[in-house]
Amino acid sequence: MNTATAITLVAVDCAYPELAAKALARSAAVLPVARTLLLADRDIVHAGVEVQRIAPIRSRAAYSQFVLKELGAHIATDYALVVQWDGYVIDGDAWADEFWNYDYIGARWPHVQGEFRVGNGGFSLRSKKLLDALRDDAITLGDDNEDEAICIRHRELLEDKYSIVYAGERVADRFAFDVSRPNGPTLGFHGVFNFWQVLSDEELVTFSRTAPEAIAEGLGFGALCRNLVDLKRIEVAREFVTRRLASLPGDVLGLDLRARLDALRTPVVAAASPVAPAAASEVKAPASRNDPCPCGSGKRYKEC
Repeated sequence: MNTATAITLVAVDCAYPELAAKALARSAAVLPVARTLLLADRDIVHAGVEVQRIAPIRSRAAYSQFVLKELGAHIATDYALVVQWDGYVIDGDAWADEFWNYDYIGARWPHVQGEFRVGNGGFSLRSKKLLDALRDDAITLGDDNEDEAICIRHRELLEDKYSIVYAGERVADRFAFDVSRPNGPTLGFHGVFNFWQVLSDEELVTFSRTAPEAIAEGLGFGALCRNLVDLKRIEVAREFVTRRLASLPGDVLGLDLRARLDALRTPVVAAASPVAPAAASEVKAPASRNDPCPCGSGKRYKEC
């Protein structure tokens, strides 16, 4: 099977469709596909991206419901590669033909207990067979996100009734990364907090200055600020922290990070036995999706 004939790159975005279109175009530039499709509630123009109008989606639950039940009607190819504005293809050469063996692949969930740890839907490969099976009336969203409904709550039904095949953790780790660090090259990633790993300094600065206000105020943007400070990428980090505080002047995280950046300007006496700097901080996942998010928002992890 050939990616250029078998895959539709697709994003569903009524909040930041321009950013989603950019993510689609970046993906298509490195992975040849049959179709590059943005489903949004308004017309935008972006070279190489086909736009189809859909009814407005105004919540996370509405997005999950659409992807669970309606996405399949827009896909005619054997597979859909779902991307989001903050999760897309980064290395087309990392495509592996063994991916064709599965109906669902997403980044591993390191925080999930038990055997169902694959995987994240923000960047995920889904077969048309799976998308059609999801129309079963027994498959409902409930209180879950769509990826949890597919990969955990209804997994046994999908496996037993429709012979849906899920990738294991080894394949998932080769496919993409999210809250866990990549072990090697991956096809893609998900999470704005990972932008430090996939964008150049120039691209990061541009993003910090042009990101919509709601993104600059968000949890992922804050985590990205922290990662850049931890990496001591001082000039880029300062751009992000400055933007964060411009949007949220009293933000505790932003104020703390600004103080850390200011301290880095002050010369200090080197320790006798310096310790090598640690890798950039990760968003450490809690034990359960229902536990408080480690970012400090007070929300459940799965809601962040």
